Amino acid sequence: LCPQQRSAGPSNVLRDACLVANVLDPRIKQEIIKKFIKQHLSEYLVLFQENQDVAWLDKIDRRYAWIKRQLVDYEEKYGRMFPGEWCMTERIAVDFCHITRMELGKIMRTRAREIEVKLLLFAIQRTTNFEGLLAKRFSGSTLSETVTKKPDPPPASTNPFLEEESATDEEESPSERLDIDKPQKPKIPNNPFHGIVSK
Repeated sequence: LCPQQRSAGPSNVLRDACLVANVLDPRIKQEIIKKFIKQHLSEYLVLFQENQDVAWLDKIDRRYAWIKRQLVDYEEKYGRMFPGEWCMTERIAVDFCHITRMELGKIMRTRAREIEVKLLLFAIQRTTNFEGLLAKRFSGSTLSETVTKKPDPPPASTNPFLEEESATDEEESPSERLDIDKPQKPKIPNNPFHGIVSK
């Protein structure tokens, strides 16, 4: 190696390794992503352990402030090392949300008697605000990778004998097709992060 390449340091090595991983087996890329995110969020798991005072719902803002600082820090230190299409900042945020949902669930089960309506509403409001902030900042493209794909509907039948039966089924009145008795769910704003922590 020439002296100029050595001075570039580990950041160039990591960037080059990521570019190589990008063209190799996708499992290699996934392993790099998984290890990096796990390392990046390890401090969070220690700081906000169930037995820590800051882990409780009244200090939920501290969790969200922590991840915001971490994402800014990530962008400054590592933003150029990983290929942009890896969406690392979003992936870190999504993993943080999954961990937070699990950790909050555990602590709320453990301390269920301490939950008051006002405290719960406060935590829900802060959490939905945070989810809204994520929706403004990220596309949600990494969320679709984890969602299970719905099976494709069966292909349309080419059997001519079934066409008559399906035609008579379609002659129902509009009121029969709509279930008026069933309550309708309110429409949720188009936010791919809605419920990622709060559900």
